[in-house]
Amino acid sequence: MNSMKETHYTLTVDQKSDFYKKMITIAIPVIIQNIISIGLGMADTMMVGKLGEDQLAGVGAANQLMWLSWGVIFGYFSGAVAHASQYWGAGNVHRVRNVLGLDLAVGLTAGAFTIVCTYLFGPQLVWLFSRDPVVIGYGVDYMRIVCFGQMFSFLTFAFTYNCRVVQRLRVITSINCAVLFLNIFLNYCFIFGNFGFPRFEASGAAIATTICRALELMAVIIYMVASKKHPLHCSPREMFDFHKDFAREVTKTAFPVVITEVMFSVLGSATFAIYGILGSAELAVVQVAEVVANMAQVIFFGLGNAAAVTIGGALGQNDPDRAVEYGRISFKLSLILCAITCAVIFMITRPISGLYTDFEPSTIELLVKTLWVWSIITIPKMINYVIICGILRAGGDTIFSLKIDLVGNLGMQVPLALLAVLVFKWPLYFCILFVSINDVVKCFMSITRMLSKKWINIYRQDYM
Repeated sequence: MNSMKETHYTLTVDQKSDFYKKMITIAIPVIIQNIISIGLGMADTMMVGKLGEDQLAGVGAANQLMWLSWGVIFGYFSGAVAHASQYWGAGNVHRVRNVLGLDLAVGLTAGAFTIVCTYLFGPQLVWLFSRDPVVIGYGVDYMRIVCFGQMFSFLTFAFTYNCRVVQRLRVITSINCAVLFLNIFLNYCFIFGNFGFPRFEASGAAIATTICRALELMAVIIYMVASKKHPLHCSPREMFDFHKDFAREVTKTAFPVVITEVMFSVLGSATFAIYGILGSAELAVVQVAEVVANMAQVIFFGLGNAAAVTIGGALGQNDPDRAVEYGRISFKLSLILCAITCAVIFMITRPISGLYTDFEPSTIELLVKTLWVWSIITIPKMINYVIICGILRAGGDTIFSLKIDLVGNLGMQVPLALLAVLVFKWPLYFCILFVSINDVVKCFMSITRMLSKKWINIYRQDYM
């Protein structure tokens, strides 16, 4: 470590070429997968939005609850990938398969827990986001169907996440793409009752999603079983033959990330509920704005995942200097892409808002202003994403990443939202801009940590 501080490490031409090749190989499929996922969310909001603001608000509230369980999944898988990428870099395929086994076990557990909570406490949970009985009714009907689709998605995501590590994403991305088009078609059938299908309205979106997620999981499993040369092709026994020390070590790294992501989801949902105090129109606007912003930000999801795998691979080969240089390049790319993304969101605001013809004129104008604000706050948000998810977590620096989120999210996000809504009583777009102060603070902390090089941890390759 001391030599890293004293000399500047420069990548060779071959190392740079290998880095960019891996970045493209991983980032492009991840970007496509996120476009597919977010595109489906956009299609859902557009179609359900045609039914009215109450139905869209109900679906939005239900999805906020679904994101709580996604926090556990994304947190565990993100923490575990620090180990998987190092194992892959070191050529230890067996341990990568063990990480997949752990991910599947966590996904199944989280899915079952989500289903149970949805059926036992559905109305009470939706009530947290809206007091309107009509909105609550739509939300409960939706979530009691889509919760099964969530469990299927968790298991599919376990395969997808580890396929990113071994850089085998072409077939899974194709499956994701096919499912997107099928889901949009089934949405059109079940929401509006087209082609002779019954009209289920908002619940139709949940039915379509659940059917497609089940088919997606089946297709991925068939692919993994049939592809005998795939690095993750193995028997269930080999996948789960790890010792408890191995599971403890991976979970030790992943647990702070789980706390971070669950906290992120909880506080995000709490902020969503606070915005809901402003009215159902504001709930609908926030839901649309988040989908649009996420669509413009997909390139960062690809960059962050690619950075995590390449940096982890370098650490797995016991080359921390190369990992640091990979991190620097990833950070520079994030700055360039932030400027581009900000401009894109700003330019597409009017065309996107014009698609929601069933919204009231005042709601459309609120959406326009909210998207303009979102174009600005994208900059600190995405810098944080690339550094925390792509660099710090790849080095196993999950404890400090948790500290960053405790300061920004827990210490600032909800208090700022309460001040903006209840005390200052600002319009939605001013509230969102005010709350983004927490992202600026987090950005300063994450950049400082990245430059310190204290985020690097190299894991053991052998376990009992």
